[in-house]
Amino acid sequence: MNGALRHDTARQLMLDLFMLVQVCKSHGREHPLTLERAEAFCSKLDGHAPIALQFVKSALFVEQELVAMSWENFAKTRQLCAALARMGTHELGFGEQVTPASMLTIGEQIARAARGAQTDLDDIKIPGVSWREIPEVSWGEASEEIDKGLFAMSQVALAIQESNHLSSIRDATCWDWKTGFSIVRRLERAMEADAERAIRALEMEDGGWTPCRRAVSAAMEVMMSLEFIGARRAVRRACAHAILGIAATGYEEHEGLELSEAAAILLEQMLASPVRARTGISPHRLRVTTIVDLFATHSDPVDWASFMFLLQLCYDLEWERCPVGVDFSLTRADLLAMAAQDMGVRFPPVWVSVLVSLHKDTPPGAYVEVQEGVFGVILGKERSSGHVKVMVGAEVVSLEPPLKLVSAARANGIWS
Repeated sequence: MNGALRHDTARQLMLDLFMLVQVCKSHGREHPLTLERAEAFCSKLDGHAPIALQFVKSALFVEQELVAMSWENFAKTRQLCAALARMGTHELGFGEQVTPASMLTIGEQIARAARGAQTDLDDIKIPGVSWREIPEVSWGEASEEIDKGLFAMSQVALAIQESNHLSSIRDATCWDWKTGFSIVRRLERAMEADAERAIRALEMEDGGWTPCRRAVSAAMEVMMSLEFIGARRAVRRACAHAILGIAATGYEEHEGLELSEAAAILLEQMLASPVRARTGISPHRLRVTTIVDLFATHSDPVDWASFMFLLQLCYDLEWERCPVGVDFSLTRADLLAMAAQDMGVRFPPVWVSVLVSLHKDTPPGAYVEVQEGVFGVILGKERSSGHVKVMVGAEVVSLEPPLKLVSAARANGIWS
């Protein structure tokens, strides 16, 4: 089963399992509708078993690969993750012998856990269904030991999914501080766990470069760059939150508003947001609002703090990610090449150098020419050998550097 089909199957199985659990909660296992949902799961499973689904930290994995989710499906996955965690289970395996009766039993057990009842699968045998606890998984922040790469990838995916909520608030009265800070914290956790995997997850995520995904990318670039130069955590968070909000406000399907215009819109929303804390405005909120105010009201860069040039660089590069008139997006390598070309003219050389140093010569998502007329996509470097993993069609190959980087335009058949 190829990757795309496997992920589609996993998503559908998750949805069928979720519906089965919901019906079990409402009507019990004997209801005809419950049997109908169990049969629907078995029908979807037919031809795809055996298959193992991992429900880890609000994210769904299939055979250890992170499955991209819409916001609605993410909410359903999160409910299943919470119920399974109460059962001490993180992985469900489905074999070829799964029957509707088996699914009625597992659905009933998960439904009991979802209602808060104590549920233990150790003494239960369900033909065709297996389960296991993944060691060291917990809901705390110190749980990255499970697999730092998977943790980083899941946090990035969840950040992108949460950012989709921001797409509906450009015309809102108030800025959603809670969602904005949650996204920043997810990016922070992802980079602390495995920065290389976090970058790759962002660049290789399914679903296209939506305005909100580009906003998340700009925020991650800002955070990584400030960490690279040793900026304090409070400064990194505030800058990432500010550019996330400005970008989510300003980016459109192709390109978008100028930074100052987007900042002016966001500033009004931030100032209109109610302050519910008894102690007044938090230091983080004050920092973010100040940065946005500087962009909105101080058009002369002389009035800016030095780090604001980095924010403008990251905003402008992601602004260019989806050019008008073409059906493809630029890669990280394209954006870095653009920044280098305008270095010293449009972009400050010091911040361009920082970005180039972060991504080096093989940024994930970049196109390479494997042989004449055959192109692949960089996944990342192998830590042991130093070779570069490249996806060519549906196959992943290991190539020895140096590689021949090509533009997205050339890889998509457009010569420039």
